[in-house]
Amino acid sequence: MTAFGDAGVAAARVSRAGIPLDDGGLGVAPIEVSGDSSIAFSGSTYLIAWIGSAVYTRRYASDGAPIDPAPVLIQTVTNATGYYHTRRIAVAGNGKAFLVVWIDSGRPDAQFPTLFGATIAVDGRVSAARPIIGIGYYDGELDVAWNGQVFLVIWGYFTASVIEGPPNRAATLAVRVARDGAPIDEVRHSSTLLRLILEAPRSPQTAAIFSWRLTDIEVLLWYR
Repeated sequence: MTAFGDAGVAAARVSRAGIPLDDGGLGVAPIEVSGDSSIAFSGSTYLIAWIGSAVYTRRYASDGAPIDPAPVLIQTVTNATGYYHTRRIAVAGNGKAFLVVWIDSGRPDAQFPTLFGATIAVDGRVSAARPIIGIGYYDGELDVAWNGQVFLVIWGYFTASVIEGPPNRAATLAVRVARDGAPIDEVRHSSTLLRLILEAPRSPQTAAIFSWRLTDIEVLLWYR
């Protein structure tokens, strides 16, 4: 199943052979969205997540039947878009639950964006949204994957262009999140990650961050 949004959110199942299974697709939400949609599969359940005036999710069975009769509100969003590019939302499943992560500008810090997360169990139980880490003003291109033990959340660190134009991607940063949605790595802001990566000599904490970056590459190979 794949999800997409323009004047609303829709989804469609596709067979292994690339054949569409749902004539006309599945109407997930008849609302205009201001950010990306994302989808993941966990056991026998799909979860579609997207950003409109809030973060919403909706569960679907493997046969395309809706489990939730309507979109489920996770959290209102202060600002779902950045100055240059859309703030991303991403979701991954571990067989029993999903982790939804998104970037919200202006909450809880009015000056900087924050990466948030919430878990949604396969049976529909939703955890309270919690901040994971503060990030840079231009940061985006968010993604998440499950490696069998923890979730790895990655995003692009962007710097302002010297001339007028889109920001430049300077690094890929990552943090680990437990299966219950709690941050594992006690770092309050991504600038700390970047400083530890750039500084030498390697400390145990720096070595750990470098190992996350290597894991990031491994995750992208099979997750994307």
